[in-house]
Amino acid sequence: MAKKDKKKDKQAAKGVDADALAALRSAFERTFEGAHITRERTREIVDEIASAAGKLRGTLEDMRVLDEVKRLRREVEALATRVTSLEIRPTEAPAAPAKPAAKKPTARKAAAKRRQEEIMKQFAAQQKRCVGGQ
Repeated sequence: MAKKDKKKDKQAAKGVDADALAALRSAFERTFEGAHITRERTREIVDEIASAAGKLRGTLEDMRVLDEVKRLRREVEALATRVTSLEIRPTEAPAAPAKPAAKKPTARKAAAKRRQEEIMKQFAAQQKRCVGGQ
């Protein structure tokens, strides 16, 4: 009987070992299977992103946006250079403003003034006549 018990114990031990081994194998298979699925899904996502980036690049090239942006950047830089050259630098002493030259009455101005005086005299004479006539 002792031999039979030993055989049963060995078979039971083998069964427990086999069950544990099967469970462990099953767990590994599920893990690696999940990793395989994750790896495949990651590849799919990367492929989708690459495809979308290619489409976006094509669209931008079609719209020539990049060329336009580069052109605008060059223009802004040129304008910045021009503005900088126009600005007064603090190291330079500001130039004294030029004084206006003394103005001499010109012949036209003198003639206009005489004409205005004549008109005022005529107006005054008409007022006297009107006031005196009332």
